[in-house]
Amino acid sequence: TGQKTLNGMIGVDAEGNELENTNERALSIGKSAGVVSSVPFNHATPAAWGAHNSDRNALHEMADEMIDSDLNVIFGAGHPDFDDNATERSAKYEYLSEEGQDLLESGDSGFDYFDDSETFADLAAGNVSSDRYFGLAPVATTLQQNRDGESAAPGDVPENDVTDLPTMSTAALNVLNQDPDGFQVMIEGGAIDWTGHANESARNVEETQDFNAAVEAVNDWVEKNSNWDETLVIVTADHETGFLSGEEQGDGWKALHGPAGQLASHQWYSGNHTNQLVPVFVRGAGADAVIAAADKQDPVRGSYIDNTTIAKLTLENWWTAEGK
Repeated sequence: TGQKTLNGMIGVDAEGNELENTNERALSIGKSAGVVSSVPFNHATPAAWGAHNSDRNALHEMADEMIDSDLNVIFGAGHPDFDDNATERSAKYEYLSEEGQDLLESGDSGFDYFDDSETFADLAAGNVSSDRYFGLAPVATTLQQNRDGESAAPGDVPENDVTDLPTMSTAALNVLNQDPDGFQVMIEGGAIDWTGHANESARNVEETQDFNAAVEAVNDWVEKNSNWDETLVIVTADHETGFLSGEEQGDGWKALHGPAGQLASHQWYSGNHTNQLVPVFVRGAGADAVIAAADKQDPVRGSYIDNTTIAKLTLENWWTAEGK
């Protein structure tokens, strides 16, 4: 939205008034828009591009709003009928209400609804027949992070037989690319945050690798289907979680180190979000404007940009009626 608000509030200002997000602006000028996440589709970050609520935990309300929205793509976890091992179970309506699921399954929501990994793969392969898809991955909360088993090293616990973030990302791009006016999409490796809260080192690596693969998939898609003169890719985070650093850090940040193929020497110093600066990577059309706006100075990290500035650039410079 380009505006700061109170913690736990989604798409509204500090008084609870609804704010326009950059997806809504894109839609208002004829572009397509969507959200993709490795965690529930209406968790805080994807919800911020598709809902408005003073309580981030009003999950059913935000799910209903997103289902009723004009978004073209909603992909994520949060399936009532599956557990975190991608195994069917008795329905638990934590993220999506029974009425919301019935609406999606009935075909009356306006979305082409699916909940199987094969359709994600089919869309990623370019077999697209609709301009609006709601894809609910067959897992309860996360694609992989919450599966059973204790992970001492990345990959030592077999993964669920469920789609991954790179496949979901490519699928979303293929759907949105049907719009000749262009599109905006928010793609989140949301389970990285969940591993930080839980201080799960091995799964933090797994989730970061999955996100890196999704970034590579997006870059490959741009080079195959678009170009860097008309497309901007921004890779960043909303915050750091877990205060991950070297062992016995002391007063200054301590680098992580260790042999290849093993977890680096490290330590978690928090189970919550921290105020550390996070990286911002930009490539393509408009990247120069983002770099130029990084006009604040941190004594350790150097130049940085306020998180609202990127949204303001989108709303005021790029996604405007004049600049569409």
